[in-house]
Amino acid sequence: MFHACAAQPAPSEQVTEPIRHNFRPNKRTNVESRQKNEYIRNTRERADIPDVDLNKEPQEVWTTLMQHHNASLKKSSTRYSSWESFRLDIMSGSIASAPIIMALYNEQDDICCVTGGPIENTNRGAKRTNPGTRPSRIPKEQQQQYEVRYCDTVVHKNHMHFYEQAGYGMESHSPCPSSHPMHHKLTTLLAAEAGDMVIVRWLPKAEPTQLLSETYKEKWTELLHVYERDNQGMASNHTATHLPTPAPLDAGCTNQQKQGTWEPSTAMNDTTTRLLHTHITFDPQPTNPDRDILATGRYHIQCGMRIGETITNTEIASTHNPEGKCIGTLTAARLAVLRAQFDYTKAQFPDLHVELHAGSFEEEVAKLQHRYKEGYSSGHHTTHLDSHQTTPDPIFRCLVDHLGVTQERFASPLNYNPATQVYWSMYKEDQLFGARWDAYSEPWTGVSQANPEYTAQGMEKSVRHAISSSMLCKDDATVTIFVLPDWKGTPYNKWMGHDTVVRLDVIPRTQFRFKTPCHWQGGPCYAGHPKWDICVFAVCNQKGKEHLLQHQAAFTQAYYQAHMDMNGRGRRPLWAGISASDSPGRSMTEQPTFKHPRKLLTMVQANPSPAQQPLGAALGSATTMLASAQPDNALPGAYMQPHALRWAADTAVYTDGSCTKTTEGSQTLGAAVYFARTGHTLRVDPNGLGATNTITRAELSAILHALKETTAWGELTIFTDSLCSLYIIRKHLHRPEMYRLYKHLPQLREIRQLLIDRALQGRLTRIVKVKAHAGITGNEKADQEAVKASTRRAPVHCTDTTANNHLSTLTWPGKLADPSQTTPHYANNLKNGITDMIRQSTHTGYSNITLYTELWDKAMPDVNRKASSSAWSCAAINFKQLRTSFKAKWGLLYNAKLAQRFQKKTTRRDSAPPCPICKAGPDSSTHMLNACTHPHIASLRIKRHNEAVQLIAKYIGKGDKGHFTGSCKSCSRCCHSCTYSACMWH
Repeated sequence: MFHACAAQPAPSEQVTEPIRHNFRPNKRTNVESRQKNEYIRNTRERADIPDVDLNKEPQEVWTTLMQHHNASLKKSSTRYSSWESFRLDIMSGSIASAPIIMALYNEQDDICCVTGGPIENTNRGAKRTNPGTRPSRIPKEQQQQYEVRYCDTVVHKNHMHFYEQAGYGMESHSPCPSSHPMHHKLTTLLAAEAGDMVIVRWLPKAEPTQLLSETYKEKWTELLHVYERDNQGMASNHTATHLPTPAPLDAGCTNQQKQGTWEPSTAMNDTTTRLLHTHITFDPQPTNPDRDILATGRYHIQCGMRIGETITNTEIASTHNPEGKCIGTLTAARLAVLRAQFDYTKAQFPDLHVELHAGSFEEEVAKLQHRYKEGYSSGHHTTHLDSHQTTPDPIFRCLVDHLGVTQERFASPLNYNPATQVYWSMYKEDQLFGARWDAYSEPWTGVSQANPEYTAQGMEKSVRHAISSSMLCKDDATVTIFVLPDWKGTPYNKWMGHDTVVRLDVIPRTQFRFKTPCHWQGGPCYAGHPKWDICVFAVCNQKGKEHLLQHQAAFTQAYYQAHMDMNGRGRRPLWAGISASDSPGRSMTEQPTFKHPRKLLTMVQANPSPAQQPLGAALGSATTMLASAQPDNALPGAYMQPHALRWAADTAVYTDGSCTKTTEGSQTLGAAVYFARTGHTLRVDPNGLGATNTITRAELSAILHALKETTAWGELTIFTDSLCSLYIIRKHLHRPEMYRLYKHLPQLREIRQLLIDRALQGRLTRIVKVKAHAGITGNEKADQEAVKASTRRAPVHCTDTTANNHLSTLTWPGKLADPSQTTPHYANNLKNGITDMIRQSTHTGYSNITLYTELWDKAMPDVNRKASSSAWSCAAINFKQLRTSFKAKWGLLYNAKLAQRFQKKTTRRDSAPPCPICKAGPDSSTHMLNACTHPHIASLRIKRHNEAVQLIAKYIGKGDKGHFTGSCKSCSRCCHSCTYSACMWH
């Protein structure tokens, strides 16, 4: 072994330590560098090995070793003077001196046999030391290595780790018997106990041929001859060979089993794969089978639908994209109005069409319908149909005929009333259909009706704009009529006592119905009763009030008749505030301070007397023109020739699933399949159990039974409203190995096999997504029958027999919502599902429950998390300030009190170290933030409180209920005895 080698000079050429067989080729340069350094280091250590005779007295041996050790130390190091203390340190391992250890066991070193070789180390990737020079190479005699086994060695157990660090593996070791020749000699020399000596059997190790021949000489030659004689044919021609690599443990496994899949292979050949791609299609984009037509390559509008040779429902028009998908529907009457407006603006304002990059009428109608879909956002505006109600026709007709309303604000080309001459909308592109853009872009003059979105901010902004317009524009009669919800505490309510406001009526909710937000699509025109009363009021200047008084009698009679038409009983308006005697009771001095909108005030100051455009002229449509715009004479004849439907009814099948919650907290499933060819429905019991009792199983059960019932159909189109099921089936069809542990795997396997069988038979299958509850006939029927199956209101026709507990051998986390229940609620997944099921008290991990954590836990339900975390992204706050604030939030701001709690040294040893600034209180976080009496700290604290209160008051004032921040001006206090109807405190 290495401790037996004779001293060798450091080689001038690059040499290497014997390499192991598992060195990685791509690390060749690093390995050779490490080999060179290790070889040089070991060679130098061998040169420093003291030459001692173990047969001499222990004192003489250890004295020689101690002197050698002291000579190798640096000048500043401590040297040994006693050989006994030196021996104790060597034996305990506190001195890690390789030369001393080598000298102790040098006598036993020898090789017993050659076990393998020769092995070549080619060093083809040698590193160049300087640019332009050839890389140095290891001599050939040092490249060749043989694997040898060293003789068993008796060592002290404390010295075994020196051999392991040197790279010599131990095959086994056992206590050294006392009869061993080296036992008595070493125990005497080392002053060791008999049980401390062990005999070690070494693993074979590769060594360079040159090193072996120089160290062991004749014995090496003899052992090599024996090895070559026993291994003729392998080493006789001196050809370098590599030792055989042992076979890997997974040699008998297939590639699929090596990846962890032990089920039968689901791999398909290329022919089957091509068949699946050509005979099975998935369409995740929502489709309307009742309206979609064959692709035309351009935007298209048609009235009615063609089923065979029959054309039906001609009063409803539908818009289609170039692929034939239906974008939306609208009544033929509304389409005629849009067509007339579009042609009018195109003829009168061609520059506008160029500026807005207008396309064909059909394309612009499609874009218009897209803009007015729920949730559409253009960056500055977002469409919210639910908060934009439309005044019913009888009331609006009464306003037009008897109050002279000629303008409609906050409308759209799809829902504005054609009886008005001008209307305003929120999108600039609506100007192509006669709209004016942005109702806030000019003062409101004339007689108009404003119908803003029913949000607190939107309603107050519109009322303030109307009040400001009536106060600034006194030369023209200004009347703006609002029909808004009478929400108590809404910001606009504080202006109801303004001198410009005339309250016309407060209609009980049971006597009023709005038009549906999408009545222009051809569905139901009126919605149900609202959940709140309706406030009808007008904002007008003095000339506007005179206009109202002039038409009061006629309007009252028409208003009464309008309610008779809607509800069967009449109703007369209140007309509160029309004169000084009808004032609600608040004088101008008692009203909240009114500030004109800055934008409007700037416009009026820049142009005090703006020239009013004639109504019905620019970007407006005359009533007489719209009266002639009827579908029969305004729509092109091509619209009356509908195209054939894209989806044939005889190949269509609709599926749906349903999940119904029971009173016990569990849920029952149901599924249904509707066959459009025959018109009959199949109700299915999905038979979910435990973790498989989900809506996804119901949807998959419906699709599975649809495939089973239509195995003989040549072409099949399955319409489902479950996008999740569609994606799961598609993914499992092409990558089944990804769903090996999926809880609905048995259903997916059957569906996959049925789809493959249809493809192999040349049958075409489509699975298409449809919107749920969108009025699609087949989907609505399937949904109704699925609900019946889940609620057990009707008997089911069949039960899904696929396995519902195939993962019963696995453990899945669940939680009992009530200790009295026996069926747990299982986690949806192993990520967020686990977090949701863990108790809230355990979310803090192993942290201590302190006063701060309890206070934060109580406050969290009412905290605005986005605002509370805004400091992380605020550019004005640096990290140091952020860290300090968080320490203060959690009571970790370092001070004397905290230092004493953590048992740190403080300046004083008393129980309450004083504040180092004011000396008047304890040095604690509470004192620093709230109670320090030092003038500078107190002024900073007061300034902080003032700024915080001002910000709080500012943003409370912008909220839904925060615009009245004082006592009631009518009763001078907040009490229930106040008689003022508009008091914000009630």
